[in-house]
Amino acid sequence: MTVVHRGFDTLTLAVKATIGTSFFETLQEAKDRAEKERRDVQVDYRGITFLLKPHGGAGYAFIASGGKDGANWAFKKPNAKDPWGIRVTFGSFFLAMYGLGAAKAHLDETLGSLGIRFAAKDISIGRADYCVDICANEFALEPDNFVMHSKTD
Repeated sequence: MTVVHRGFDTLTLAVKATIGTSFFETLQEAKDRAEKERRDVQVDYRGITFLLKPHGGAGYAFIASGGKDGANWAFKKPNAKDPWGIRVTFGSFFLAMYGLGAAKAHLDETLGSLGIRFAAKDISIGRADYCVDICANEFALEPDNFVMHSKTD
């Protein structure tokens, strides 16, 4: 057995910060356009580019993608009673290509460019998946070692 690759596969962080009024208005206008056109729309704000979805989800008003070389972002409407207003997810491509250090740098640079201030204590790990890819030529799947539905072939 040979380890081909190992590392984080997904990293989701919650950020104890809220978006500013100007960024909120930009996102809301873009979301209105996305809903009307029924497609993702590009948002450019202070040098940062996102593809904004025409819907929110899981308590977040805005869901955006930074593309394969970026992260997926979710932003809540600013609310003083809910300070955890940002969620960011780094996927397997980003983490495999650039690593955890680049994820931290990307988070810091993006939020800084958006004018969002936060401290290290304002980050909470929501999910961290770790994977190990192996080459095991002698490996064989044994159906008796799996729990599966009775109708599974």
